[in-house]
Amino acid sequence: MARLTEKYVQTKALNYLHHFYCEKNPDKVIFASAEVATTYRRKRGRADGLLAFKRDNDYIYTISLEAKSHKTFSSLIRKSRDRLFLFLLGFSFISFAVISWITLGATVWWLKIIVALPVSIIISAALLTVLEKKNKLDTHDIIQQVKRYPADEKWIAISKDAYNSYNKTENGLLVTHARADGIGVLVVSTSDKVVVELYPKMKSSREGYIRYYKINEKIKKYLNTDLVPES
Repeated sequence: MARLTEKYVQTKALNYLHHFYCEKNPDKVIFASAEVATTYRRKRGRADGLLAFKRDNDYIYTISLEAKSHKTFSSLIRKSRDRLFLFLLGFSFISFAVISWITLGATVWWLKIIVALPVSIIISAALLTVLEKKNKLDTHDIIQQVKRYPADEKWIAISKDAYNSYNKTENGLLVTHARADGIGVLVVSTSDKVVVELYPKMKSSREGYIRYYKINEKIKKYLNTDLVPES
């Protein structure tokens, strides 16, 4: 299978999303641009793509895009969050041990230890099992990267060759983690073919995410005047 460049994936995915949102909102003017700088939660980034349009209540709805190819394949690989695991294990064990100790009240100290230790171990293990099933104890670099691009909907676009290689080694965990974080996934092939593997979930902000983008005033002007912005 031909290896696609990241620029190709970015362009095709952005065009696909522009067409997708135009069809869903035929009466709306939609801004679309590649490489849009942002600062969010004191971290700077550059979204591979940004789309925006005004809803009926004048809220500016934003959609961000991050594109990946075989050259950035490492960002697709699952990474364990060992520090988080150890912190939660220690915190939960100590917390439940203290709670058990206090609950037993005037019980002799050796009996408190016999009861508190297994109770703390069992509850901590159960808690971590739940978190693991919810995919909170591991992540992907691309997931963390997308989180730096504030938007009502977030998408990841991956080249077909990278996606196929990833599935052979990771068994689809990226889509599972993307679903947990409400991120959509596109797979881009040759001949302009784009397939939606997962649709994103809307995460709207009361104040709007558009303010975090460097060209937010330019976007607002475009949406108000219907003029095509300069590239």
